[in-house]
Amino acid sequence: MKYIINDIQLDNPKNKNYCLNNRFIILCSIIIISITIILFKITVLQLFKTKQLIKESDLRTSRIQIELNSRGTIKDRSGNILAISIPVNDICIDPKLFFLKKK
Repeated sequence: MKYIINDIQLDNPKNKNYCLNNRFIILCSIIIISITIILFKITVLQLFKTKQLIKESDLRTSRIQIELNSRGTIKDRSGNILAISIPVNDICIDPKLFFLKKK
């Protein structure tokens, strides 16, 4: 039994291969186009937006965080104070900046 649609016979094996061939070409072209778009975006980010991305990453990683902690005093069984919580200021240094300024 043969069906004819748009002058193409469906029982002919050559026509089936033709359909599969077209699908494969379309699929490959879509994949190649999407990979090209992704590579273009990556190059734009790497070449043209480098400074902006470095600033954004520094803002995300460099933070000042204030921690308030009051633990209270630790006493022995006689009531003598063994330890007291005292507020302390800490200073941190970025080694990259410190060693770059020395040179």
